[in-house]
Amino acid sequence: PVQLVGFTPLPSFAGLASVDARLRVADRWVAAHGAGARAHWMFMAGLPRAHGDASQSAAIRHVLAWSSRRAYVRGVVIGELRDDVTTLGLISANGRERAVVEMVRRTMPRDDGRR
Repeated sequence: PVQLVGFTPLPSFAGLASVDARLRVADRWVAAHGAGARAHWMFMAGLPRAHGDASQSAAIRHVLAWSSRRAYVRGVVIGELRDDVTTLGLISANGRERAVVEMVRRTMPRDDGRR
């Protein structure tokens, strides 16, 4: 039996509309398979190569917001961290943090238990 399901809602050249379409497919799949009781994870790549920093931030923000409204989503994995092998990371090859990094930091729980 499947214990964990993961979705990767990557944008196409249609941008955020394609991310939204993929998230609607995930909702329909969960509803059709009665999969709400099992853990689901979202896997999100950075995407600046084709879309730029602003689009990267919008796509990741959209997936985080969508995921936070779904009880069956247990976590979101945002990658890739750095542009070491590809140009999809949250941090460029020269060490510059892309705009999305601060937004991701704000969404993470603090050690003191506050958000």
